[in-house]
Amino acid sequence: MNAVTDRIGLRLAGFAVVLAATFGLAYGVGRVVGPLDDAPTPHDAPATTIPASGHEEMGP
Repeated sequence: MNAVTDRIGLRLAGFAVVLAATFGLAYGVGRVVGPLDDAPTPHDAPATTIPASGHEEMGP
C-alpha cells in the first residue's frame, strides 16, 4: 500500500468537514442577510418580463 491509499479515509473525512463548514457558513450568512427582494408581487402582474417572440403574429 502506498501513502495515498493509506490516508484515503482521512482525506474523505477532511473533505466532508470542509464541505459541511462551507454549507454551514453559507446558511448562516443567508440567515443574517435575509431575502434580497421582499416586496410582494401583485397578482395581476405578469409572471415574466420576457417579451413575446412574435410567433403568434405570423401573417400570410
